Formats: sequence, C-alpha cells, structure tokens
Amino acid sequence: SEDSLTRGTSRSARTRDLTSVEMFDKMSKGQKALTAYGVCFLAYGAMFLGPMVGLPAADEKFFGKKGGALTQSAAAWTGLGAIVLGLDNIWAAQKGSKNIVSWFVASNAFGCAMRLGEFAAQGSTAFGGQLVAAEYTQGLIITLTFFVTAKWCMLDGLGKIKNPIMSCDSLTHGSLLFVFFFYSAYIMMFFFTDFVSDQYIVPKTGLEPLVRPFMAWNLSMWTFVTANIALVLAAGSAKEQRQFALVRTTCVLASLYFMHSEAAISVPSELTKGYVGQTLALAALLAAGFGDKIKPAKKAKKAPAKSASKKRR
Repeated sequence: SEDSLTRGTSRSARTRDLTSVEMFDKMSKGQKALTAYGVCFLAYGAMFLGPMVGLPAADEKFFGKKGGALTQSAAAWTGLGAIVLGLDNIWAAQKGSKNIVSWFVASNAFGCAMRLGEFAAQGSTAFGGQLVAAEYTQGLIITLTFFVTAKWCMLDGLGKIKNPIMSCDSLTHGSLLFVFFFYSAYIMMFFFTDFVSDQYIVPKTGLEPLVRPFMAWNLSMWTFVTANIALVLAAGSAKEQRQFALVRTTCVLASLYFMHSEAAISVPSELTKGYVGQTLALAALLAAGFGDKIKPAKKAKKAPAKSASKKRR
C-alpha cells in the first residue's frame, strides 16, 4: 500500500527529497531560469556531439543530410560550446550572487536573440529551408520561451557592474582577462578569416555544404562562452571569479582532447598553435582559480596608535 511504501522509505532519503524541493522553491526566478537554461544547453550539447556520446549524428538529426569529417567537427565543437554554457548557467544559478544571476540571465537573452536570427536565416524544410521541420519547430519554441522568460526576469533590474578591463586589480582578474582576450581572438578569426580552411585540411572537392550552417550555431555558442568571462569580471566578486575559473578548466581540457582527436584533419602548424594557446589558457585559469593562494592580497597597514602622553594632552 501507499502507507507501507512511505514507511519503507528511509528518513535520509525523504530528507534529501524534501531538501531538493525546498532548495528549488527558495531559488529566485532568475536562478530557476538559469537552471532550466543549463539543463537544456547540456541536452542540446549532447545532441550536437552525437556519435561521441552514443547519439545519432547531428548532421542527419538537424539537417537531414550526411556530412563528412569536417561537418562532424563543426557539430562537435558546437556541442562543446553548448555544454560549457550549460555548466556556466548551472554554476551561476547555484553559486552566483544576485548580481551574477541577473547578468547571466541578460547574457542568455542576447544569446537567444542571436539564435532566433539563425532560425530565420536557415529556415525549416517545411518551407524550403535547411533545418529538419520538427527540429526547427522544437528549437524555435524553446528559444522563444527562453527569450521571453529572460526578458521577464530582467524586469527586476540588472545589478551594478564595473569595467572588466580597467578594474583589473589582482592575479585572478588579470589571468581571467588573458583568457577572455584569447577566446576573443578566436571569435574574431571567425569573422575576418576563412577559419575552417585555415585550420583544417579541406578535401579537393571543396568544403562540405553543411560546415557553414553548423559554424553559425558554433559561433552563437562560443561568442557567449567568451562574453560570460567578461560578465564575471564585471559583475562578480573575487571569490566568484576564482570559482568560475576552476569550472572553466573543464572547457580547456575538453578542447585539448577535441584537438587531439582531430589531428588527422587539422593543419599541423595551426594544431600546434592551438595546443600552445589552450595550454596557456589552462595555466591562466589555474592561476586565476588559486590566485588568492599564489598571490595573497596585501594586508592594510594599521595606523600607529597615539602615545599615552599625546592622549593626556
């Protein structure tokens, strides 16, 4: 019976369940939104990774066509970017201050706006577009819902921020700033160079037709992977910056693994540059994460106490 099932449940298990529910109830609407965003990013990240995690290939799932190695690479990097954003959002919801939560919600609003543009540009196969109709409809509804939710949360206002560059005052801040500029350089390469042809060995038959469409989604992920670093520097405390840096080490470690797995299709000289850059980024993140241990803040000197004779005067 129901009563016997209830009695059979251990007190610790019931306590854990109640605690989880209570924790979620106590969250602000911004924290709840970020948690939902995070879970969705992780799910879509897995879908983009496809065969790497035992799921159908992203090219066939989203575009209904089979691509080659370069298409799989573009999809996989898009998936990694989505997973990083998922971890960012969950960290902000669980560990971030009210200030961090409000600005991460705003970051998601801008990200949704960018992706809405991509839905409009690529379109549904139902009316001559590129994206599989069912995936287009589902993705569009989710993105619109997240966009409206983010704007609703933003009605509560955004917290104060500081200049993320000019406010640099510690090893942690400076190290994260280095990583921000490193990723910004990659984003600029998407805009001002033929990134795929420069980084990868393109077949003589030419670039695979699905690479460009996937690169659009790739950019929409990694732009905000980069922007979130600046947000933490502008809105976060020193402690939050250290926590965020350590969470982001997983991004660099995964990037190094991806690069190694793609060595056969990468231009050797560019691959070497990538290894060097990612290794420096990893070192910078570790320096940021342990900045308070490596370079402790100087204690303010106490003003000398007035002598007893001066006090008597």
